[in-house]
Amino acid sequence: MSRLLILAASALLPMTLLAGCGGPDCGPGSHADGKRCVGDLDPASVCAPGTHLSGSTCLPDFQCGAGTKAVGDTCVADPGAGSGPTIWGPSALVVDTWCAEPQIAVDSQGTIYAVCMSTSFVALFKSADGQSFTELARYPATGSFNGDVTVAVDNSDRVFFAWIDYTNNADGSMSGEAKAVVFAAGGTAPSEAQTVSPTDASFPFNDRPWLNLAPDGSMYLSFIHGTESQQGGGATGALYAISSNGQPFGATVTMRPASTLSMALVTSPIAFCGSGIPCTIEQYYEVSGGSSYTSGLRSVRRTGSGPWAVGGKIAGLDTFPHFSFDPYPSIASDHRFRATVAFVDAPSRKPTLFITRSTDGIAWSTPIAPNVDWMGDQHFPWVTTDENDNVHVLFLDNRGGHWQAYTLSSKDGATFGPIQRVSDAPFNETGGQQDWIGDFNGLVARNGKLYAIWTDLRSGQSRTRVAIAKNPLIP
Repeated sequence: MSRLLILAASALLPMTLLAGCGGPDCGPGSHADGKRCVGDLDPASVCAPGTHLSGSTCLPDFQCGAGTKAVGDTCVADPGAGSGPTIWGPSALVVDTWCAEPQIAVDSQGTIYAVCMSTSFVALFKSADGQSFTELARYPATGSFNGDVTVAVDNSDRVFFAWIDYTNNADGSMSGEAKAVVFAAGGTAPSEAQTVSPTDASFPFNDRPWLNLAPDGSMYLSFIHGTESQQGGGATGALYAISSNGQPFGATVTMRPASTLSMALVTSPIAFCGSGIPCTIEQYYEVSGGSSYTSGLRSVRRTGSGPWAVGGKIAGLDTFPHFSFDPYPSIASDHRFRATVAFVDAPSRKPTLFITRSTDGIAWSTPIAPNVDWMGDQHFPWVTTDENDNVHVLFLDNRGGHWQAYTLSSKDGATFGPIQRVSDAPFNETGGQQDWIGDFNGLVARNGKLYAIWTDLRSGQSRTRVAIAKNPLIP
């Protein structure tokens, strides 16, 4: 099951300045210790959650109020933080009940399909205008609960809907089945719910399904397969299945055999790299000594009918081991099979959005942070490309002391335009079930428009909301 992001502080690494030390001439936040400059802050101390280190002082993360930002030591108006102009229209409520972790798809006619998970079922909704939604179908759990929804449409406007049916077992473990339904164009004539994941007593846990349309028109469904534990000795691989011409999904294909792993994997959706080769991004953990581990992101790709192979490392996530967080990698490819990955890293002790690109799914550009001047934590990125191969990214940011959804757009995946506020009201999260923010949101670019979907907590409970904007990069 998807887990809430946890920011865990441990001992702060000693901040020793070895260069430029000159006895009493050490820089701000440090002092002379013999011939060395050392940090003023006790190396055994750490700033509390909700604060950050500035020199030798722990200061609140959010010194500036809502609608403002810091410029030097001054808080000034910030139109992008909840006030002022934005390209996005009003936030529309999909359903006025608890529903979270949504995804979105749009067909060739501009019809919107939204899916989300409730406490005991998953549901599919339809809208012609993005303001009023009608429920098309819901699927109650056969186990303990349903979750981790995904939706996509194919070239014939058939609608594919998939999720995980989880079961809490008596021994405290969890298992889960990947299930899928195919609808005819317009969201009509649904098939029977199909169990896609294989029966596997040794590795009964399935998680994080993603639907993606291949260049040949086939629909890929990929999902995690293994055990529930991610770092405590559990091994997790990944599987995918293919539906051709809207038919039920075929036999699953293994990306990584769970039985051969000594690490846990979390994969992004599938994209198509190089000449159209399936590729994905995996987060890996390498455990040593039962307690310490390194973590990173790398690409995995498949050629022909051969096995999946590691493409190239994108980023190491072990630079600041006193932080534990999920980078939530998202990948999208354009018509020329150039891949863009959005993920979260914390190089300054603050989770931040990063972007990297590849033309072959093997070599990746140096990750860039396109909005490093922002002060908030950034999470849950989702990347997509449009009909002109422009790149668009949705993410959440809490720089004003509360969460809001934002987007960035780029023609080349390297230089991004101004940050655009998506949600028209801020919200907060306690981590409880009623106001759970989830682990992912969604973004689609089609027919000259952008369509965003996210979990919104302005009412005090998890709700799914949608907003639409004219694509800023298409005249």
